[in-house]
Amino acid sequence: MDSVRYKILLIEDNELDQIEFKRLVKNNALPYDCTISGSMSEARRVLGTDLFDIIITDHSLGDGTALEVLDLAGDTPVIVVTGAGDEETAIKAWKGGAYDYLVKDVNQNYLKAIPLIVENAIRHNMMEKKLQLLLSKVPPNGE
Repeated sequence: MDSVRYKILLIEDNELDQIEFKRLVKNNALPYDCTISGSMSEARRVLGTDLFDIIITDHSLGDGTALEVLDLAGDTPVIVVTGAGDEETAIKAWKGGAYDYLVKDVNQNYLKAIPLIVENAIRHNMMEKKLQLLLSKVPPNGE
């Protein structure tokens, strides 16, 4: 039986957060093929050469922000995470096209939500693509 695997890009400049994410994937046997970028410039390079099912990005990167990632993501769902969250940043992320926005907590409990959010984001994205395909086949006059 083949299991579905998701290609994930994690953009995170904090090495401890990278380690915690890898631990989440390993300990929960998540079906993720992960690429990790430690900076905005590295993420730009990776996004220019590869496609992903989902992007998880820290909001504040040393050389950029998640808002730049949203501009580069195209129709790939993006989950924004931040250690310094506020309502204004969350609203900017959602207006910029983020699928979801999570605030990092000291105990890393936000990671527990990642598998469900990833699954929902990918399903939502697939349904949107199917709907767009169906709508593209409808004649302009609705016949």
